[in-house]
Amino acid sequence: MLVGTIGFATVGTLLGSMAVYANGRETTLPILILPVALPIIISSVRVTADILGGQAPSEWLPWLAFLASIDAVFLVLAFILFDVIVEE
Repeated sequence: MLVGTIGFATVGTLLGSMAVYANGRETTLPILILPVALPIIISSVRVTADILGGQAPSEWLPWLAFLASIDAVFLVLAFILFDVIVEE
């Protein structure tokens, strides 16, 4: 669950900093965040359900690796793009 939380927080922070300057920012952020965060949500739910269901690690480990890779990509993107987004 920690890996999913980190990914969702990273995506939310990155897109929230972009949407703060947009007109209609109250509706822009949910529209932007849903398609981007959907792989994080789906893989987090799958990993959590498999772990709590007592599945073997071979069932949920690929989903956890996918989730960790998505988190890494968004963390790197946030680190690179945050200064550019905030300056505008």
